[in-house]
Amino acid sequence: MRKVITTIPFLLCFAICSGCATIVSDKETFTQIDSFPSKAECVVEGKNYKQIITTPANLTLPAKAAPIAISCNIDGYHTGIERIDTKMDGWTFGNILFGGVIGVIVDASTKAGHKFPENVVVTLYRKTFTTQEELDAWYDKQEKDINDKIDVQISENKTKSDTETAEKKNKKLEVLREEQLEKVKNLRSSSAVITPPVGPKGQEKTIVK
Repeated sequence: MRKVITTIPFLLCFAICSGCATIVSDKETFTQIDSFPSKAECVVEGKNYKQIITTPANLTLPAKAAPIAISCNIDGYHTGIERIDTKMDGWTFGNILFGGVIGVIVDASTKAGHKFPENVVVTLYRKTFTTQEELDAWYDKQEKDINDKIDVQISENKTKSDTETAEKKNKKLEVLREEQLEKVKNLRSSSAVITPPVGPKGQEKTIVK
């Protein structure tokens, strides 16, 4: 009797896992896409997938479309681009426990258990200004915001993580800082100052920095 009792759970588990190698996880993510500023027209495009939206918008993104590029536009701003990819969700671990190698292989091939971020914000940077002072002040603020945000994250890592872990995280943050500041620098240099109308009414003179 004891052998029968102890065997039943094993057989039940085997039957469940044999019947479906993928357990619980699905193949889509409900993602909210927004922009700063909002009301941007965006093209969301991946493998065999394309949607045109106005932010903010909610989309159901199929995992098989990964990676996905989000390109947003607003008059007077540079095009904002974000690229997102999937990551394994927690249920994939359940497949390792109950579905074994087969469960993981099936999930990898069908993209089940692979999730996109649930929230994405695309930042757009201004490209037209009325004076050079306005342009410089605006981009100076963007640089300051980047530095302040990363400085806060670095400080939090030092207090919440052990020294070795904090150093690894903060090295990545410093790389991210350099990348973002370089991006802002390039966008600043490609922005334009539009002076008030000069000459015949309606004409404008544009100076590209």
